Formats: sequence, C-alpha cells, structure tokens
Amino acid sequence: MCRIIFMQKMISRGEILLQNIKEKKFVVGTKQTVKAIENDRALTVFLAEDAGEYMRNLILKACESKDIIIENVPTMQELGNSCGISRGAVTAAIIKP
Repeated sequence: MCRIIFMQKMISRGEILLQNIKEKKFVVGTKQTVKAIENDRALTVFLAEDAGEYMRNLILKACESKDIIIENVPTMQELGNSCGISRGAVTAAIIKP
C-alpha cells in the first residue's frame, strides 16, 4: 500500500533534501525516479502537487507497487529549487547509496 505524507513544514523537507544533495544520494526527474523505483534504489519520492495527472499517476503507481513513501511538494518550482536546479521538477527521489 502506498504511504503518502503531506509535509506542512518546508524546513523539514528542505533539510532532508539538502542533506542528501550534499551526499549525492538523490535523483531528479521522472525518468530517473521511475528507474530508481524499478531498481529498488528509491527510499523516498518527492512529488510536485501541480504536476500533470498522467505523471502523478505514473509515479503513484510505481511507488505503490514497491511500497515507497511519497512526500508531496506544493509546486514543481519549489521541488526544483530544493534539488538545486533552476527549473521545476515533477519528481525527485532519495536513493540508496
């Protein structure tokens, strides 16, 4: 069963992402995230709430099949900024080392 966590505090989400960015233990983007999920490397997936329905459903189904925690992020731009890129991102994932 898919577990979805709604994070109200941006600080907590940002701290998690920043720690893993420094240690280079994350991927950004739909293709890389789906690949990480399929290869059992994804620990937590971050999904932008303003992403298109098709992309959201693709990630939700992939995470559900592997019982991966999903954390919703309000916007693609916020997720992209948290990941250190200058554009929006539909999804990102913290991966196993």
